[in-house]
Amino acid sequence: MVGHPVLSSFVVALSIRVAFAVVSGLLHDGLLISDEGQYLLLAQMRAEGEIAPEFWSGYGQSLFDSTRTFMWPVTALFWIFGPVRIIAQLVAALFGAFTAAAAASLAKRVLRPKFALVAGLVVALFPSQILFSSVGLRESLIWAGLATMAVVVIDSQRSISSGRIILSMTYVGFLFLGLFWLRSQTAVCALWCACPALVFGR
Repeated sequence: MVGHPVLSSFVVALSIRVAFAVVSGLLHDGLLISDEGQYLLLAQMRAEGEIAPEFWSGYGQSLFDSTRTFMWPVTALFWIFGPVRIIAQLVAALFGAFTAAAAASLAKRVLRPKFALVAGLVVALFPSQILFSSVGLRESLIWAGLATMAVVVIDSQRSISSGRIILSMTYVGFLFLGLFWLRSQTAVCALWCACPALVFGR
């Protein structure tokens, strides 16, 4: 595991999140977090082509548009496999595991591998991280976007190539857009920090 801290963190995180999602579904009747219901309903209605602009007095369409980075893949999977809650949970679990891997990857760039593994496992095993990335919510995608943005910024500081820096700024732009379609204020804060780090980080 120490030899491959990024992969190990990903596997541990994904395993425990999938297990939690399955077990909680079997032992608990209903949703663990009430907000989950609105995302599941929106994805189901969009997948079935039944959502209308006036749904929830216009809030439904607005919520879908403002969280489309999460809603698009969930809606597509609902359209293919049907509106099953575990699908949204698995999407969240995948990005939760990616967050743990990104944390280990970030730590590996500045610490020894065993400490990078510790960083990844902290994210993989922290109770609130497990909970919020094992239900049908957008939180794990936000974490994954922020962690990936940090990795991109760190990598850009290791290169003296102007082309590499421009490429990093392009990546940050795409990550900003993905975050903006999850939670706009978080995206703005992330960009506010990332831009000067890219330009003046050395």
